[in-house]
Amino acid sequence: MGRFGDYISGKFSASTNFKVGEAVKYLRDNVYRVVIRFDEVDNRKVEEKRILQNLRGTFRLLNDLKGYDYNKSNERDERQNIQQFVDQILENPYRMEPKMSTKGSTDLPIPEQIKQICKKLVFNGEAITRQNILREAKKLDINERSVQPADYCNNKKTGDWSKHSFLHWEEKGKYTLIQ
Repeated sequence: MGRFGDYISGKFSASTNFKVGEAVKYLRDNVYRVVIRFDEVDNRKVEEKRILQNLRGTFRLLNDLKGYDYNKSNERDERQNIQQFVDQILENPYRMEPKMSTKGSTDLPIPEQIKQICKKLVFNGEAITRQNILREAKKLDINERSVQPADYCNNKKTGDWSKHSFLHWEEKGKYTLIQ
């Protein structure tokens, strides 16, 4: 828990704390919801290494942004570097650049694209509407028939066959993100 306090204070003299603190501030200033989670484990270092290896296989991480020497660096410049790095992650969170099709959508599977759309639409824990999911999918030239939010729900019969379960049905046309 003390670590979270270090991130909140985000002192420039502690590169990692500054990077995390500034990234969170930047995300929140741009209306993204930031969630912090922790688990108690027997061996923190081993668990941290395992989690990072799993995530690094797919995603770009803030950990990949090079640190700095606070005695030789400028706080404003480092803040700008962090913001640019976060913008790059938001633009494409995946480690490997997806290939673009002729219509402009990525070669990611449809469920992954829908999940990314839902993550983008999450705001203050409010429900995500089917209408907004369809609107964003249309921008990516995803066929409307391929966008069936119920197929990605953990509490709908149509989602029972799917291995992609990242939504929770709340009421007609409204969902919450569970991952």
